[in-house]
Amino acid sequence: MKKRSPYADNKSYTDSNEDIKLIIPIDYKYKAQLDSLKVQRDIAISTENYHHESLRILKLIEKNTAGIQLIVELINENNDQQDELLTLLSEIHELAKAKSTNEVDASFTMLMKKIPQVVRDAEALARLSSYANIVFNFVMELIKNR
Repeated sequence: MKKRSPYADNKSYTDSNEDIKLIIPIDYKYKAQLDSLKVQRDIAISTENYHHESLRILKLIEKNTAGIQLIVELINENNDQQDELLTLLSEIHELAKAKSTNEVDASFTMLMKKIPQVVRDAEALARLSSYANIVFNFVMELIKNR
């Protein structure tokens, strides 16, 4: 025989045994507060994820634009080798034409052998190699994400 709950709005929980029903009163005010806390927690997590993703993107931008300053300084400071440097820069930019990782690897390897043959200044060599590395990594990432 079922007993009627003194709480008219109560939800009931049925155990596996159909004869036993546990009446659990729900405090709707508490439930609303709990739901509000869950929403606040979800917003905090979303905000934290947004901040982490924004920071990651800013670091990528900083990393990818670092090469621009290297190249401008390199060309500006090496007046006697400007034509050779511009030719090497053009070859570095041609890495972006590659359609496969093997093609990028082959072009990059050939380029890295050529740079020390053309560039005489150690600092210029380091800057140009660094820039080539930045472009290489960017192109590889681009191809892998296709």
